[in-house]
Amino acid sequence: MMFLVRLFFDLVMGGLIAYCFRRSWNWEHGIDDDRPEKGRQTFVFTEPTLLITILLTVFVMTVLVYGKEEGFLSFMYFMLSVLLVFTLYFAVLLPLMPLIRKVVSARACSVLWIVPVFIFYNLYLLFANAGLPLYNIYIPKKTAVILSIVWFTGFVLFFGYSIITHLIFKHKVKDSSYEVKNMDVDRIWNEVREKQNYNFPVKLMISSEVKSPLSMGTTKKSRKLILPDNHDADTSFFNGYSEEELRMIFSHELHHLQRSDVDTKIFFTFLKAIFWFNPLVWIASEKAIEDLELSCDEIVVCDMNDHEKKRYADLLLSEASNGTGFTTCLSASAGVLRYRMKNLLKPPVKRKGTVLVALVFTLCLLSYGFIGFTFEKCTFKDVMEKELIYPDYNSCYVNHEIDSVIERVDLSNSAEFVEYIENLQLEKLTLVTNARTGSIIEPSYSGFLYLGFNTGFINIQGRLLEIYNYGNSRHEYYMVKNWDMEKLLSFEAS
Repeated sequence: MMFLVRLFFDLVMGGLIAYCFRRSWNWEHGIDDDRPEKGRQTFVFTEPTLLITILLTVFVMTVLVYGKEEGFLSFMYFMLSVLLVFTLYFAVLLPLMPLIRKVVSARACSVLWIVPVFIFYNLYLLFANAGLPLYNIYIPKKTAVILSIVWFTGFVLFFGYSIITHLIFKHKVKDSSYEVKNMDVDRIWNEVREKQNYNFPVKLMISSEVKSPLSMGTTKKSRKLILPDNHDADTSFFNGYSEEELRMIFSHELHHLQRSDVDTKIFFTFLKAIFWFNPLVWIASEKAIEDLELSCDEIVVCDMNDHEKKRYADLLLSEASNGTGFTTCLSASAGVLRYRMKNLLKPPVKRKGTVLVALVFTLCLLSYGFIGFTFEKCTFKDVMEKELIYPDYNSCYVNHEIDSVIERVDLSNSAEFVEYIENLQLEKLTLVTNARTGSIIEPSYSGFLYLGFNTGFINIQGRLLEIYNYGNSRHEYYMVKNWDMEKLLSFEAS
């Protein structure tokens, strides 16, 4: 029953992602007429930078609720689960992406890179439906503390360097830029914005610090499209560009702004920083940025003839440059350009990719939680001694079947029962993982054992052991590795 509930939830969420992707596609291609008059962002679901806010919220809440030491460790193990999700996902996606790029749109490919982000947007439902892990990776507490210090230091250094580099570049651009004051350019600019239904404020600037057209800014009021200063170029229209080239540049960069691709680049920079030691994350992040550019190329040229596509390809070649800071750049390095040229001049017939995006997301949700992390392996006796708990082994409650009446079982004369319970192998569940135990009902369990002690109770149900202390109202959860209800009941019969 629990699996069916989880499957239903995951299918509903997969359908929601499919709806958001299809709606974004239709808005960008002018298929739907229900777009707001003031324009709309066309990102799928929401910006991936929301995950940064979620992680920060989890960190603050765990520290406030459980204290500095336990809260930090809990957050550490939660971050390990996030790392595991991205690592396994990228390990599967990276070798498959060359094939996927041949059959589905570049827009779908760019969204596939951020699918793992979506599964963490509702942590309550995610944890409530995930259940207990099938396998726990053991990392001792002392080792976890040392690793967390090294991990956090690397993150601060890398992300701090990225932020400082961006701020320096932003300051240089600000000092060297000026706003475009040209009626003809303004006319073209407004026509492109109207066609793409993007009416939020965007400043059109020129700067000598940029080598290729780019956009920057994460809020609607701070967004800018910046052209390089080519005032010495021999041109028939404006600043080294023809009217046709300006339309192409404006269209490309406005699509980046509509999709909040600057935020997406910030997210991937953050991802590389927080998982700075993981080469898969670095490789996948670079590939994801490539697909952001490819997807903008795709939408810009969708209605162009062969001659116009060639002119667009020539523009990309002439503007080849690597972006700096948190920006989206029209062109890129030579290695990426070769692939972009191939797709522009000989575009294969591709599917939209709505079903693929929804299917991949649903599979990610279904697979979440099968592998967990623990920082403590011990026996039941070890836990009792550490917590100063003295269970009443003289009597306990045993529920033979899920729907049967609870009966008191007297095992006071069974030394085998006491020995069996004390030698149970346990793995402690982290505090964040504890949120997943509220709705767990494992259909395979054949009953539960209830033991009382002077200030609380111990409940063993399936693979889950719960200790509740009335004094501090705290729950502790462990996974039981060798629980056998039938063997327990055999002690009663003996």
